[in-house]
Amino acid sequence: MVESKFNFWSFVAVISSLLLFVLLFYILCKIGIMNLPVYASIPLLALLLFLMVWLLFGEIRTKLIKIKIENNSITVKNFIGLGIEKKYYFREFDGYKISILPSEYQDFEYLYLFAEQRKVIKISQFYHSNYAELKQSIIRKTKNLGTAHFNFVAEVKEIFIV
Repeated sequence: MVESKFNFWSFVAVISSLLLFVLLFYILCKIGIMNLPVYASIPLLALLLFLMVWLLFGEIRTKLIKIKIENNSITVKNFIGLGIEKKYYFREFDGYKISILPSEYQDFEYLYLFAEQRKVIKISQFYHSNYAELKQSIIRKTKNLGTAHFNFVAEVKEIFIV
C-alpha cells in the first residue's frame, strides 16, 4: 500500500494564493468597487472570481488530492484529503499519460489516469513529495497511453467537469 504525502511547497502555494485572493478582495472593498467605472469594475470582479474558481476547483479539488494505492484499487479524496472518498479499481482505467508542466525554475511532471477516455485522476509531482513512488505503483498496474501535452485551455475546461 502506498499513500500520498503532500510536500511543503504545495501548502505554500495554496496559502499564498488564498492570501492573494483575500488581498485583492480587500483592495477592491477598500477602494470601493462601486466607485470604479463599469469598464474597470467588471474585469476586476471577473478576475477575482476566476482566480477563486481556479484555486478551489482547479487546483485544490483536482490536484491537491490524497491518494491511497492498494493491490487492485486506488482511493482518492479531493480537497486536500477532506473531500468525499472515491475508490477506483485498476481494471476500470484505460491507462495513464504523463505530462510535463514547464515552469520558470523547474518542470513538473503530472500523471493522468484515464477511464473511458477522460482524465479521472491527476497526480502531480509539484503537490506530492512521494510522486515517484506513486508513479511506480501506478505504472506497474496500468497501461501507458503515451504523453499528454499541457494545454492551458483544456486545464481551464476541466475545472468545470465533475
